[in-house]
Amino acid sequence: LIEQFGTAKLGDPTAMARLNTTLALAYLSLGNPAQARSSAASALAIDATSKEAQLALARITLVDSDRNLALKAVDALLRQAPGFDEAWAFKGYLHELSPNEQQQALAAFAKAVEINPKQLQALYAPVSVHMARDDLKQARVALDALVKEWPKSFYTLYLQARMHHLTGNYAAARPLFATLLNALPDNVTGLLASGINELKLGAPIQAEAQLARAVSLSPTNTAARYYLAQANLQLGRPEKASIAIAPLLEAVDAPPEVLVVGAQAKLLQGDAQGADSLYTRAAKFNSKDVSVRTALALAQAAKGETDAAMRELQLISDSSETIDADLKLISTRLARNEVAEALLAIDKLEKKKPDQPAAAELRGQALLKRNDFEGARKAFSLALQREKAYAPALLQLTNLDLSQGKADQARKRLNAVLDANPRFAPALTMLAGVSLRSGGSASEVLSLLERATKADPLELNGWLMLMMRHFNAGDVQAALNASQSANVAIPDNVLLLEMTGRIQIKGGDIRQANSTYASLIRVAPRSALGYMGLAATLIAADELEAAAKTMQRLIDLDPRAVEPQRMAADIAVRRKMYKEALAIARNLQKQYSNDAVGWAVQGDVEASQGNWAAAAAALRGGLEKQNAAAMPLRLHVALLRDGKLPEARQLEVSWVKSHPKDVVFLAHLGDTSLAAKDWAAALGWYEQVLAIDPKNFG
Repeated sequence: LIEQFGTAKLGDPTAMARLNTTLALAYLSLGNPAQARSSAASALAIDATSKEAQLALARITLVDSDRNLALKAVDALLRQAPGFDEAWAFKGYLHELSPNEQQQALAAFAKAVEINPKQLQALYAPVSVHMARDDLKQARVALDALVKEWPKSFYTLYLQARMHHLTGNYAAARPLFATLLNALPDNVTGLLASGINELKLGAPIQAEAQLARAVSLSPTNTAARYYLAQANLQLGRPEKASIAIAPLLEAVDAPPEVLVVGAQAKLLQGDAQGADSLYTRAAKFNSKDVSVRTALALAQAAKGETDAAMRELQLISDSSETIDADLKLISTRLARNEVAEALLAIDKLEKKKPDQPAAAELRGQALLKRNDFEGARKAFSLALQREKAYAPALLQLTNLDLSQGKADQARKRLNAVLDANPRFAPALTMLAGVSLRSGGSASEVLSLLERATKADPLELNGWLMLMMRHFNAGDVQAALNASQSANVAIPDNVLLLEMTGRIQIKGGDIRQANSTYASLIRVAPRSALGYMGLAATLIAADELEAAAKTMQRLIDLDPRAVEPQRMAADIAVRRKMYKEALAIARNLQKQYSNDAVGWAVQGDVEASQGNWAAAAAALRGGLEKQNAAAMPLRLHVALLRDGKLPEARQLEVSWVKSHPKDVVFLAHLGDTSLAAKDWAAALGWYEQVLAIDPKNFG
């Protein structure tokens, strides 16, 4: 515009004044307020009554002078032109800049809309004002007004996504952010908001890509750097987190949440002294500040001081209207199965946010832990009343319906959601799950999953289900095709890479699977999935020594991890290094003395050598431990292989008496009787299985 018309001279004075006004705004957008002021002055020299030029001058005054002078200028303009809606909208914006003048801002925006019902700025700004004040009820009212007049505006889509995000419906926000970024891929505000939403969805890889782009476009954006560091911490990349957060740590007044993230990054890199220094800086802030106290409590939790962190979070929850501490407190209580305490915390959250769905959904989770299925159903239904497409509650109700044999009810609810929004990918994926578990055809399931991944290419669960369906059906090529599309849509995702590796192994492409798992380790250096997958490829290639070294690297990262030790014991058995395998089993018994896992591994090692008596002794030792569901079956096999038929019969009687609904054990007894050609006994056991589970066709 400036290059084409910057020196143009028009014969019509009115047209020339308008051109100069347009040029003034163009110079202002390019960061040249001096030239902008000159062009606006030229417009006013031609037409001193031009309200557009006067408004442009007020905008320039805001940039190169201060808000108060700009406010005086726009007030003077409105005295001359009280029906100028753009001036009222700008006046609202000027008031919005002051935390103490939000009501004046809303009044000015309302006046602008009264004059011009389609005044875009005056329609979208109140939504942001109400959101900033945490008044989501009024924000919804304002958003509805915006949607009515501007249903496809960038601002409308963005604020709809923000509303979903603020109410915890992150899945519904995702496709809206994706639509915005497809149209405006370099919009920093959109990249930042979408990145934060991806973190909430547990998708740090996507978050990292978007936030890194935001930082590259706006290196001084504090929020983008902070969340980028968080994403890298979740990905196990503390060195990259340190790089992202480093410029923010240099500020003398760096906020405590920034200092805590920096400390966590240093701690994970082995710099305990540097971490303590940052924690100390954070602790020096105002001890009454809620964000400071919450950040420090979370830092305590990260260092393993869970009880102390819980006490502090409880105090914060009791004394503050913010909810970050409440959410962390509730999640920790639920994880520790402290249901009564979790429900009390949820009550407080409900009082703070009575119109939001999160508290009701969390209540449902807590009630499920008490097996209060009807109470949980009411809670999840309440969450959906508050937010019709609230994905977490929708998923919980779907699972509850399926567990209670109410597949038709689940299908009806999901179809109602899809009637309102046919491209809501989470509902399509859930509907595929309902079809799968209620006898739907393979073509129906695949069609729904393909619709889900097409509607939202970032629908991770849809991709994983699609790949798994092809995998289980033995169609390796279709599974590979799906995995290729999935990895393009969601690059460097740990779960997709792990599933891709499994498909490649099944297809016999061991070399490619090896490369895939190596990529997984690069993406997530501390993820067990990468190392265990890589070890599986090495086992398939009969490179057992390399497989053992791979597992040892993983065990060194987390010496208490169970599955890596299980796999290490299996590799040792394959190498006929039985003493080493037994040492792993005994280490597990020492680490988890109340769990059956160590005794199960010992039993497997002994059984692999044909030492059935020793295997039976080990398995019997784990029979009364936690997580011992598979132990009686394996013990029964060991006793039979050792020729201890009376003891096997005694186990059958005692276990069935104490666990009459253990269909796995009952089916095993049927199989054993069938193998022994004891037809009557086999029929009796199978009839017991079908009496408990009529749909068991195994």
